[in-house]
Amino acid sequence: MANARADLDAAVAAERKSRVDALRRMGALALRALPPQNEEKVELLGKPIIFTTYAESQNDRRALILVRSDQQRFWGVVSYGATDGFWVLPDGSFAEVSDNDVLDYFG
Repeated sequence: MANARADLDAAVAAERKSRVDALRRMGALALRALPPQNEEKVELLGKPIIFTTYAESQNDRRALILVRSDQQRFWGVVSYGATDGFWVLPDGSFAEVSDNDVLDYFG
């Protein structure tokens, strides 16, 4: 069971990274035009996973782009997840988000 969980966690992390990488390839203008939230339910290794993309424009012309993955555990009573993402800076370049940026967004 522990190996299956580790395999699933690795598959989810790889999919989340793939989604972040695809967003980075979109370019700043397209990223700024994303809807504030987009949720997609997928199946990985036979388990349902929810991936949610968040896009939030800031007053200083930055945009926060996040991808969150959520997995259900214990018959759907508990869920847990992880979040990766980046900032789109005013000049169109990207910067990594910090853990505090993520906590502030969801806090």
